[in-house]
Amino acid sequence: MGHAQGEVIGAGDPLSGVAIARRVQDQPEADTSLSETMHPLDERLFRQIEAAESRLHAASSGPHWFLDVIGVLPEYQGQGIGSSLIQNVIAQAENDKLPVLLVTWQPRNLAFYRKHGFEVACEGDGPELGPHRWGFVRPSP
Repeated sequence: MGHAQGEVIGAGDPLSGVAIARRVQDQPEADTSLSETMHPLDERLFRQIEAAESRLHAASSGPHWFLDVIGVLPEYQGQGIGSSLIQNVIAQAENDKLPVLLVTWQPRNLAFYRKHGFEVACEGDGPELGPHRWGFVRPSP
C-alpha cells in the first residue's frame, strides 16, 4: 500500500504491527515545512529526528530504503510480527539491490536489528543533549 511518506506494511490479524519504509534516490533534503506548524516541543523532537537521519544518510550516501517506522503493539510483541515486517522491507530492498537504513533510540532494539543483518553505521547523542541514537545500515546484496 502506498503512503505519502512511503510504503505502509501491516501485519497480524487483528492488525498488530506496522512498518513504514521509503525508497530514497539521493540525499534527502530537510523538510522544514512541518516545523512551521508545530508546537515547540514537537519541533524540538522533529529537529532531533532530522539530525539523526542526516548523520546516518551522510554515513551511507546513495540510493537506499529508509525504515521510518516499525512498531508492534506490546501484547503482540515476541510473536515474530516485527521480524515479518522487517523482512518485508528487506525483501523490497534486496529486489532493488539497495541497502536499508534506520535510526533507533531504543537500546533494546539493537539485538533485533543485528539479528536481521543490520550494522551500526553511526551513533551519538542528539542536539540539545537529546537521547542517544544508533544509525543502522543493512548492506545491499
